Amino acid sequence: ATFNSCVFRQNSADRGGGMNCTGWSSPVMTGCTFDENAADDGGGLCIDMTSQPNLIDCEFSGNTAVSEGAGVFNDQCDSTFTDCLFTANAAGERGGGMFSFVESSPVLNGCLFTDNTADEGAGMYNYYHCTAELYECTFIGNMAGSIGGGLASTDVSDTLIDHCTFINNSAVDRGGAIWYYFHSNGILDYCIFKENSASSGGAICCVYNCSPAVEHSQFLHNSAETLGGAVFSD
Repeated sequence: ATFNSCVFRQNSADRGGGMNCTGWSSPVMTGCTFDENAADDGGGLCIDMTSQPNLIDCEFSGNTAVSEGAGVFNDQCDSTFTDCLFTANAAGERGGGMFSFVESSPVLNGCLFTDNTADEGAGMYNYYHCTAELYECTFIGNMAGSIGGGLASTDVSDTLIDHCTFINNSAVDRGGAIWYYFHSNGILDYCIFKENSASSGGAICCVYNCSPAVEHSQFLHNSAETLGGAVFSD
């Protein structure tokens, strides 16, 4: 299926307020808008069980989720997002902009996450054996009530983050820009971390056998109330 310049606004469901893709579906969506949709999981879009959608120049704004993935919820799938915007989405628990679960492998190119909120992983949350690739993405002003203002990657979930920028993201507890937890690792190359803040690990916080490799990156004016203005590793 193909969807071009479609608008999904103020729809609701248990999973996938705007749309749910499941099975072997592989829709191509170009220039679509998901606005103010609501669900328990996947307020804007829920991608289930081996589905492989390709989204280009799409916008997710003002969507809500009671639990996880206000903008997008990925569950055991491979999804691709190019030049997409995730803004002002709000999740009650995890993944304001996007939540990925159980061996999902999202690939994001040139995407912008701004002003999303959640208790954990306000911009993006990768949980349980996920592998995420981010190229030239930007995270600005995302706010977590607990951990991972920009991005959280936990429970054996790895990330490749290349030429990405994290500015003014915040977490009340740990990892203003990025939170790594429990055997989760990453490769971060040519990234910029600027003016992010948290109680510990103003930009990056790594806890419980996490060993991200950071190269050619800049940490500028990040702050922490207690430990690690730029980076905290425990």
